[in-house]
Amino acid sequence: ESVTAMIGGYACNDVGAFESAEKRTVIAEVSGDISSVWVVKGDYLLDGSTVATINSDSVDKQRKDAEISLREAKLKQESAKLEQMDGDDYAAKLKSARLALDDALLQRDKMYKELDDYTIKSPIDGTVVSKKKKAGDKIENGGGASAAASASSSSSSNVLAVIYDMSSLCFELSVDELDVKKVQVGQEVEITAVDGKTYTGIVENVSVNGTVGTNGVTTYPAKVRIQDADDKILPGMNIDAVITVEKAENVIDVPLRAVNRGNTVYIKGDKADDSDKAPEGFKTVQVETGISDDNYIEIKSGVAEGDTVYVTPLAGSNNQQMPDMGGMPGGGAPGGGAPGGSGMPG
Repeated sequence: ESVTAMIGGYACNDVGAFESAEKRTVIAEVSGDISSVWVVKGDYLLDGSTVATINSDSVDKQRKDAEISLREAKLKQESAKLEQMDGDDYAAKLKSARLALDDALLQRDKMYKELDDYTIKSPIDGTVVSKKKKAGDKIENGGGASAAASASSSSSSNVLAVIYDMSSLCFELSVDELDVKKVQVGQEVEITAVDGKTYTGIVENVSVNGTVGTNGVTTYPAKVRIQDADDKILPGMNIDAVITVEKAENVIDVPLRAVNRGNTVYIKGDKADDSDKAPEGFKTVQVETGISDDNYIEIKSGVAEGDTVYVTPLAGSNNQQMPDMGGMPGGGAPGGGAPGGSGMPG
């Protein structure tokens, strides 16, 4: 997904793409024949786990030569100690033997370090998403990259595997231009997966780089990170997400269709004068409204608990009112709004 970043209120000019929390391409930096590959696609690896091993006849020969040189140096040192010479000659012989021993030890350590390159290890904890090589394949000389190489080197012929860290997942929502100002970093997001399981997310970023759709409406990408992701959701799966931009609790709320133009509501009672155009048995009252969602709207004043509110019927419906609409805990009734004691996300 193409997105831009925003840092401290400033947006970047270039477009980037969402990826997993971390992606590493495992590349061999030595040549040889692959003797074994220890992973398959879908495996989960810990940092340092062995991905593959490589054999090289030339390196094996160098290792053996280094071990022989080490043994020879040790023998020379022992011989120097046993020779019966005058003090000066003995000291020189012993010093020379010690230097030869140190050099042999250094060569051995260098060979063991080089041998480490022939055991390719995972640079991160993550899941193998692709395996590029198998046992018997040849690794060409060079590659110029270590096992911690970035994804930009993935075109190398020495790529062994690609590993994703999926311990953290995120997704992008396209927010309508009319709503984008309501969406802020840190807002909670309710996420529903295809199997019905729900998760919680947090808005991490709202881009100012909008995209104009075919209908002429501009939408803006908002990045959401899932806080409690598990192995039941995978990249590419479909989800539903709702961003809570406002919340009101312990309030009276009525169906949106109960509020008329000019913020009036019909409640059961006697009309104050003949100009009141409320339905028979109801009167018009002025109300102050608060936040709303797709179904209900908060009433801050004008309607009390226990009032019966008239709801404009839908086309083809015979329902004329919503009986006993109270809006407070215990005041709701079938056909009415959610009790005001419940939270009402906007």
